[in-house]
Amino acid sequence: MSDALQKWEGLVDSIEKDSFWARVKDMADLSCCYSIEIDFKALKDSEKKWLAPGALFVWYTKKDRSLIRFKHRRWTAEEIKEAEQNAKEISEMLDW
Repeated sequence: MSDALQKWEGLVDSIEKDSFWARVKDMADLSCCYSIEIDFKALKDSEKKWLAPGALFVWYTKKDRSLIRFKHRRWTAEEIKEAEQNAKEISEMLDW
């Protein structure tokens, strides 16, 4: 790993017993996307409560150090349903 600080954006795909799988992209090269497994040990205790499928996070890495911070906003099933309904109505209105 480089000496430079790298910033990654990630999305949790699934959770295992001691790790989770996520899709991450390097914010310096948005064309690259990787599926990786991250050990729970990489998370601070204060961040573990935010771990769930669909959770978004930012991951900072530099040499042998890293920091993961979850974005603390998750959509509820009701909000997703409402957004889908709004999108459908707009699509119909635009005749798409």
